[in-house]
Amino acid sequence: MSLQLLGLPAELLHRCLYFLDGYSLLNCRRINRLFNTIIKQSTALQYAIELFAACAEDNPSCALSVSEKLQRLHRRQDAWHRFIRHKFISVDVQHIPSGIYDFTGGVYILGEAPQGMSRFTSGLKYICLPSLDELEDDKEVQIPWHSMETKDAIVDLGMAIQEHDLIAVVTQRTVSSDPSYTRDIFIEFIQFSTGKPHPLASKPMFTVYHNVEALGHASIGIEIVGDLLVLLLTFPFSPTTDDRLFVYNWKTATRTIVHTAHPNTYTSFTFISPTALVMPNNRLATLELFDLTAIGARATLIPVRLNLPALRLRCRIIRAACRGEPNPAPAGLNHRSDQPFHDRAEDALIVFNFLIQQQPRAHGLIAVSCVVHRSTLLDWFERRRYADGELELFWEDWGGPRGTRWFDANFVVTRWVTTTCGQRFAVVKEDGPSRISVMDFNPYRVRRIMADDKALPEGVEIPAKTVREAIRGREKRRAFAADGIFDSDMDMDEMDADYEQYGFALYEEEEGVWDEEEDQERVRMDMVPIEKTEEATVWLNCLPTSLPEDLEVFAIPVESSLPYVETVTKRRVRFDAVLIDGERIIGMYMDELHDRVRKVDILYMG
Repeated sequence: MSLQLLGLPAELLHRCLYFLDGYSLLNCRRINRLFNTIIKQSTALQYAIELFAACAEDNPSCALSVSEKLQRLHRRQDAWHRFIRHKFISVDVQHIPSGIYDFTGGVYILGEAPQGMSRFTSGLKYICLPSLDELEDDKEVQIPWHSMETKDAIVDLGMAIQEHDLIAVVTQRTVSSDPSYTRDIFIEFIQFSTGKPHPLASKPMFTVYHNVEALGHASIGIEIVGDLLVLLLTFPFSPTTDDRLFVYNWKTATRTIVHTAHPNTYTSFTFISPTALVMPNNRLATLELFDLTAIGARATLIPVRLNLPALRLRCRIIRAACRGEPNPAPAGLNHRSDQPFHDRAEDALIVFNFLIQQQPRAHGLIAVSCVVHRSTLLDWFERRRYADGELELFWEDWGGPRGTRWFDANFVVTRWVTTTCGQRFAVVKEDGPSRISVMDFNPYRVRRIMADDKALPEGVEIPAKTVREAIRGREKRRAFAADGIFDSDMDMDEMDADYEQYGFALYEEEEGVWDEEEDQERVRMDMVPIEKTEEATVWLNCLPTSLPEDLEVFAIPVESSLPYVETVTKRRVRFDAVLIDGERIIGMYMDELHDRVRKVDILYMG
């Protein structure tokens, strides 16, 4: 007699379900009442579902119980959504910082300059931020600065602390200054926890480039994932020096790839998988996706090219910066962390900040930002890397309008690119005081809100009862505006009477409810206010938006529609920039020249 699955004891069914992912568990809840009951009554299965919905993954090294992990996950998600600040700490910068910085895994690091006006970096200073659970509510916290020294001038650094307990420091040494300026460039591998040479590096220091002759300073981009270290070396003020991308196995000090390009082609890159990366090509206005599994120092990198929106004639990208946090890690690699969970790298956002200029250079710089999920780029890379035919895709063909969201960044701070973590993207306006905006691009949260019958907050002047009705009303209002109905001579009272039945009010009426100009702009963008708390207003943006045409740098209208939920604080802060990780916002105060960090505030969100 064959045994039916549903005939198994509930304990065995639970054990079978335990090995499913969150998405499969949600589907199993729909099978019948028995499955639904087992899943709903199991803390472990509910935790798996909530991790999936939060685009997070469990940290098996954390000793907390599943119920405690689930509670903390709920607390974190709620805190970010409603901007609930659980703890606040201020830290003064007690040294003269240079322009080098990084922030990842709770470690905030700044370069140290030897004297006031110098951009020279002689050492590194860092603070290790405690997690929220390590802080006592009624106790004042003092966070000390620690030092890290090197023999040579520091150019940049890369961190893989959670993955390898590693900091890779790029240094340079002057070889000759007469008749021409030449230098050697090195990488030094330091174990973060001890400050000593890293024990897994066969060579604690090796030469990247010997006797390089170039004008001006070297610009470095460096990332470490698994055994791979990728270093981008450019000289922005040397028009005859090629851009170079080096790929190493950092443990064996073996160089596997060198990729060269014309000067001023590249300025940044980030990983999209443990063995692939994306690099904006400034000359071609494309995103280039590279496979790093090629072996041999002379291996040729052939990119998959995703075109960006076409630029106008004589316009070009001057600089691109990109970042995705956390970095993807090879399978089976454990986090060196006591956090109960982490954001999933595979689902994380990548932000691209572009500076565009119309030639000649007398024209001003135009700043725009674009966000896209790492998985979107990786999906196209996997589709095209082995395909026959063209490896270049037009903007519309790879789903750019649907899979990205573009922002006019001329009035927000873009100098610091460490503004995303997981699904979240934080910004503040320039020339503060400013409200903090945290945008959440989690597709599951957005989808749930869009389908929800949750009541709208009071006092928003929207003739609809629920979020879903308000979305339909905004779609109808857009359709009416496109048809030119709002330009008619219809009496305003008649308009109100006619349009309320469709679930929307006229733009002018709805804008009048909001005191802040930026909130009125959100109304004009057809965003839906879905919640108002003491600390913040929460908005939903699920309809397409376009970059302003008066930017005058794109040849086509740039429309994008990646949906997101935006939490905007009611209070203004005097931060000159913000950085984020999974549980904190760092607000930075700059000096009078807006050049160096003098103080940071750490806001603990959960």
